[in-house]
Amino acid sequence: MVLDSVRQLPAMRNLLEVADIAVNGYYRAGKIDWGPILTAYSFNNIEGNRFRVGFRTTPEFSRDWLLRPYLAYGTRDGRFKYGLRAQRILERRHWTVLNFEHRHDLDQVALLDNDYALENPLFEASARLGNITSSRPLLRDLTTIALQTDLFRGFTQRVMLRRQSFNPLYPFAYYTQEQRPGAPTDDHFDLSEVVVESRYARDEVLVPNNQNRRTAIGLKKWPVFTVRYTLGVDKLLGSDFHYQKFNVLIDQSIRLGQVGRTDYRLDAGLIPSTVPYPLLKSHLGNQSPFYNAGAFNLMRYFEFVSDRYVAFRFENQFDGFLLNSIPAIKQLNWRLVATGNVLWGGVSDANRRINPTEDPVNGGPLPTFQSLGRTPYAEVGYGIENIFRVARVDFLHRLTYRNSPGARTFGVKVSFQFKL
Repeated sequence: MVLDSVRQLPAMRNLLEVADIAVNGYYRAGKIDWGPILTAYSFNNIEGNRFRVGFRTTPEFSRDWLLRPYLAYGTRDGRFKYGLRAQRILERRHWTVLNFEHRHDLDQVALLDNDYALENPLFEASARLGNITSSRPLLRDLTTIALQTDLFRGFTQRVMLRRQSFNPLYPFAYYTQEQRPGAPTDDHFDLSEVVVESRYARDEVLVPNNQNRRTAIGLKKWPVFTVRYTLGVDKLLGSDFHYQKFNVLIDQSIRLGQVGRTDYRLDAGLIPSTVPYPLLKSHLGNQSPFYNAGAFNLMRYFEFVSDRYVAFRFENQFDGFLLNSIPAIKQLNWRLVATGNVLWGGVSDANRRINPTEDPVNGGPLPTFQSLGRTPYAEVGYGIENIFRVARVDFLHRLTYRNSPGARTFGVKVSFQFKL
């Protein structure tokens, strides 16, 4: 076939190898994987030139342990950053796993609490580039210990203890007592949290892959429910806040016959407590040129913040529908996709008042945040995937808040994925 012949060309093989690194993020060397390769070098206005080296172990190193250490250094701030993730598989039948993580690194408020969407190496690397001041940079110390197990097939329970310390690298303050001008303020805070998460996926089949992790096979015939509860414990290990967070995720993949397959996600959250805005939900924007299925791809970083929200995302993969009827396109095996994102959200008056609008030390205005109004944020897109079995191009339109400062109403983004 023409496609197979093209894939055998030396230049195309090199492109596929580069794409594999972009998708998977690591380069295998013996018993360890070096990477993520794309994070080895970056540049931003806080760190200057950032150099990072890290690796993860493979089952050839150990079937029961997975280690992921890294070390980074910024030439402008002169700080070393480091981290270690350690996973111990205690029992495989119920996939009982103990996880530990300790990290001291530069983070951004705009990217916090979005772990499920930050496993895209291209996006994660690009989010550190350039001027990141508008994303609210901070130094964060993070220590977690978590235990996960399958109580029965399809039902996974996870309990995590987490300790965090936040030191903003931009003008920031919050009221520590009364929420009024002149009341005492502080510019950093510590947190101690207990996180309990339950996930139920009826009839789901999870199989271990070659990296000591599990992969779901087949379509999500039934909705997958994930419920997470976070309790912030005041005064424990110096913690500054008592608060609660509730989050519910519903995922499903539905086969639509000749029209292809639709994947959707419903994400709802509530924070009924009064906390500074770095602890609220910063909806994940995407100013990079790379498409991220877990982000709002035409939203700016830190554009909208909520303490209550509902988000709905869908993606329809048309497989061969429509494009297979065009002879020239059919030979290329391209596939049509359509996407949509809608977000409703808001912030309580108490969570607005806890952050002063003027710097209590030096005077002048402090950066604040923006929340959604009555109108939801909405964007839609369409694109082509399976280009040389690797590339995907999405064309996106922003439907609401089109007149916001700096808003992009149209964008083109690329991504890489491997399809069988």
